[in-house]
Amino acid sequence: MLAHRMKMFIALAFAFVFSTSSVRGDDFKFWTDTSGKYSVKAEFVKLDGDKVVLKKEDGKTVEISMEKLNKLSQNQARIAAEKASNPDRGKKVEPAPSDKSNSNSSSRTSFAPTSVIEFPADTTIEKFMELVVGEIRNERPIVLWDALPSSYQNDVSELAKLVGTKIDPQLFKQYNSLAGRLIKVLRSKKEYIINSRHLANVIEDKSMLVPVYDDGVGLIESYLAIDLINNTNLSSGDIRGLLDRYLQNIMSRARALSSVLPADLPFASQLGTTDINYRIVSSDGSTATVELSNPGSEDAPTPL
Repeated sequence: MLAHRMKMFIALAFAFVFSTSSVRGDDFKFWTDTSGKYSVKAEFVKLDGDKVVLKKEDGKTVEISMEKLNKLSQNQARIAAEKASNPDRGKKVEPAPSDKSNSNSSSRTSFAPTSVIEFPADTTIEKFMELVVGEIRNERPIVLWDALPSSYQNDVSELAKLVGTKIDPQLFKQYNSLAGRLIKVLRSKKEYIINSRHLANVIEDKSMLVPVYDDGVGLIESYLAIDLINNTNLSSGDIRGLLDRYLQNIMSRARALSSVLPADLPFASQLGTTDINYRIVSSDGSTATVELSNPGSEDAPTPL
């Protein structure tokens, strides 16, 4: 089961990393029935007795009985209802003053820690996949960390502490300085880069870069994790908190880029969707073969 969970983590991590740049809308989430075969992406409106009222992306309103939703969606409805009655709950907070990042740094993204996602000790592969993929679809990628066995989490945390205490702080400073200068050049030399003859050999219509350039640089910045990776953060051992912030930074920047991407780009619909499909090909209790894919993708599913 430990090796199985580790493999799941690696594959789903890759699926998330290569799919974040078209994340859209904080309020639209996936709602799935008890069979797991049917789901709808919609915004929570209200909980009316035992009915969950949702508004789909096309504006149409639907009502679904709570008992017809799986446990993940039922819990999602209760949280949304509680949040609606108490708007201040879960409000995002700014990073601590100790984060010495510039105004453009990805670490300045507003951040609200994600509560730990519990996995039952005797979970089945079906329930495991339902929970992990469901949380990714609902933009809580830290589930990838929570899905790891505690022994792996402890090992990674201890290794991070060792790195944070043994590696010369100057190395981290040099990396952050280099990464910061790269982002500064990308921003300050925007016009030169867009009009570069070298870029013209790659992209025929340079005008398409203008509206997406700034947000594209922002996404690159979030991947570089400027001012997040340093001795202080690593030696604290709070890898989950660091990873949670890192993933939320990426999602925030990806959402901004997604909002300005031209809808007619051939790859726009596939360049980042948290709607990951999966199929359990086979399972014998201790191991399983699972196929992962993005809806609408022409690529063959990724075997796991």
